Formats: sequence, structure tokens, C-alpha cells
Amino acid sequence: TSSLSGCTNTVTQVIFVNPAPSIALFANPPIVCSGAPTNLMTSVIGSGNVNFAWSNQMTGANIVVTPTANTSYTVIATGQNGCSINSAISVSVNPLPSINVAVSNAAICLADNLMLTASGAANYQWVSSTSNVVLVGSTVNTNINTLGATVFTVTGTDVKGCQSYTTTNITVNACTGLNELSKNSEISIYPNPNTGIFTVAFVSAGQHQVNVVDVTGRLINSTSTESQKAEINISNMAAGVYYVKVSSGDVNSTYKIVKQ
Repeated sequence: TSSLSGCTNTVTQVIFVNPAPSIALFANPPIVCSGAPTNLMTSVIGSGNVNFAWSNQMTGANIVVTPTANTSYTVIATGQNGCSINSAISVSVNPLPSINVAVSNAAICLADNLMLTASGAANYQWVSSTSNVVLVGSTVNTNINTLGATVFTVTGTDVKGCQSYTTTNITVNACTGLNELSKNSEISIYPNPNTGIFTVAFVSAGQHQVNVVDVTGRLINSTSTESQKAEINISNMAAGVYYVKVSSGDVNSTYKIVKQ
């Protein structure tokens, strides 16, 4: 409108608005175990080329991530016209089980029985460095026929399907001399196997010395008696193989027992 003439004119300005791209996000799978991969995928709704930049510095329409905790990922989608849109997707992460192992004896004699027990998961598989046999179960019994160190690896799987593993080392000794056990009819040991409480019986009274050692030769019990029986209690010790060394007069004998 002119202030002098009062005449009016109209000018029209057309503004074009470029649309931002429209996208959808997917995680496959949306829930993973800690450290496991998942695919983050984009889908463009409509046509046109779109570039993608993710919050973890990766680029591309589809990326693979390995989160160790619940994580949200943001992507910036930029169309050919320079317009952008932000979108986010979350991935849920289940923790890995914590596996614990107990062994009946970390040092055993060649071919002796060994009991291994795992906890912390729902299912377990065991493998060793000296055998191709796969053992299954929370508690397994086996023996080792190779001298030296054997490493057992147990893999535990929890109810959500997540897995972790741990290892335990077993030392296998030849136990030279101890496996060549005495056969002395004047001495008997019962019960054998036992729960850690057993009797050493002699044919006659006299000065008797009874020592119990583990497979490494460590003395764990020493008992002296002049009667015909010695009651031995090693119930506080771990299950496994032990050796009873008996001195009766001039006779020295060694016996193998199994504590269950």
C-alpha cells in the first residue's frame, strides 16, 4: 500500500519445503548376550538415496554391533536434498553367566578317579587338553591317563542361552612306589571307599604308627596307637585318593584309600 496514493498491490512468494527422509529401524536380534553381535538395519520409506551416520561412528544402511550392556544407537539419515532426520533404536543385553568349578583333588595319580563340579549356569559341557571326549553335566567323573598337567574347560549355558567358560588345572602324578601297594595280611583298612572315617586294624596289639598323605605326599593325619585298631578321621578333607602309611614293628606298608 502506497502512503501517497493509497494504492495496493500484492506479491506472492512460493516457498518449497523439501521433505526429510522417512525411515524405519530394526535390530536383529533385539536382545543379545553380552558381546554377541546384532544387526542394526534401516529401511527407507519411499524412494531416493539416503546416507546414514550412526552414533558409534559407523556408516551405512546396515551395521553390526556387539554391545556388552543395554545400548541405544542413534542414526542420522540424510536425503539427496540435504534434509536429515534422527532416529534411535535400543538393544537389550543379557549378562553372561559366572561359572565356578570345584574339583575333588587338584593333584591325582595316573588313572585315578576325578570328580569335577560346576555351578553358575543351567547346562555344562567339559573338554580337556588331553582327551577328545566331551563330558556333559554339572558334576562329572573321569580319569586321566596322561602324566603332567591337564586343563579342563567347562562351558556353561544359562536359561537365556548365554554362555561363558572357565578352566581348571589338574596335575597327574605317577605316584611311583605308592601305586605298588602293600599286601600285608596282618593289616586291614575298612571301609574303603569311605566318607573320610575309617579303621586301620592290626592282628595284634603293639606300637603302630598310621600316617595319611595326599597324592602330593603332604601329611594330613598322624595317629599312634598300641591297640589293635586306629580310628582315622579325614572327613574335613576333599574327596579323592589318599595313601595310608602304616609302621608296625619293623614292617612298613602303604595302602590306597578313596574318600568319597
